Amino acid sequence: MDKSLIELVQKLTNAGKCDVSPLVLEDHITRMLLSEGNDKVPLERANLALERRKQTFSNDNPDLIRAPDLIAISLMTQSKHKEAEGQLRDAYEATERAHGESDLITISVLLSLGLAYTGQEKYERSA
Repeated sequence: MDKSLIELVQKLTNAGKCDVSPLVLEDHITRMLLSEGNDKVPLERANLALERRKQTFSNDNPDLIRAPDLIAISLMTQSKHKEAEGQLRDAYEATERAHGESDLITISVLLSLGLAYTGQEKYERSA
């Protein structure tokens, strides 16, 4: 179903009838799967999204920057906080360079990084 929905949004976007990016929709579906307690499929989806976006976008593209954040969130649901930290540190540096420290994406990644630190009981770093 999710693939059909993404394809429909892509067609509508191409026809100029929709302003929602299929990539944003794809990210929301991944987050929805995570919120339902599914931790394996979202990680696979996020990794695939990252690989596809690396082939398409420049390093400062918000759609590319969001992909490591989704990977990290998926890793944290599996209690892999150290791996998530690595993904998030790279994503945070990229978003801050590309969009500045007050950008919504930068702040979102920074909040996720704080969660990764908390999961490792690095409370001073998470503050």
